[in-house]
Amino acid sequence: MVGKPLKQRLRCGAVLVGLVMSGAAAAAVEGTATLTSDYVWRGSSQSDGDPAVQAGVKVSAANGWYASAWGSGVSFTPDNGARSEFDLVAGWSGAVAPDWSVDVNLTRYLYPSTTVDLDWTELNGTVTWRQRAWLQVGVRQRAGRRPRRHLCAARCASAAGRAVACRGRGRPLLAGQRAGR
Repeated sequence: MVGKPLKQRLRCGAVLVGLVMSGAAAAAVEGTATLTSDYVWRGSSQSDGDPAVQAGVKVSAANGWYASAWGSGVSFTPDNGARSEFDLVAGWSGAVAPDWSVDVNLTRYLYPSTTVDLDWTELNGTVTWRQRAWLQVGVRQRAGRRPRRHLCAARCASAAGRAVACRGRGRPLLAGQRAGR
């Protein structure tokens, strides 16, 4: 049985999708399903090195607004009871000039089965040049903590199109911090 707080969160997500999509003439829906050998996010395993099942759905409007929901199995050390993660995202993305695009989004990370409060929210802005280089700035709110800014920058490898990690260990640069420190 789904708990009352999770039901409320899912209802809020559905309302958010409705608000984002209101007034949109055309919408596209896409989905993903993945079985991964290890769920790694920002350089850290979120599945304790074990496989994870992941699925998501994204609704996009022609005017650039989008909303998505994504979920994955998780397992942390030390064990805090978390077995699943759900990410709810609402944002806008689009071209602002011939070589430049912008993506601004608000993401809510939910861990419904955990024994501690791991839920948090992150506001991100990304500027991309020619789909080769990007700069991302974000503010996140973790449970019980003050907002924290982070700055991430990378350049894609020109031939392969792979993104280069922001920092050696995959952690984002904090505001005022230099790379290599």
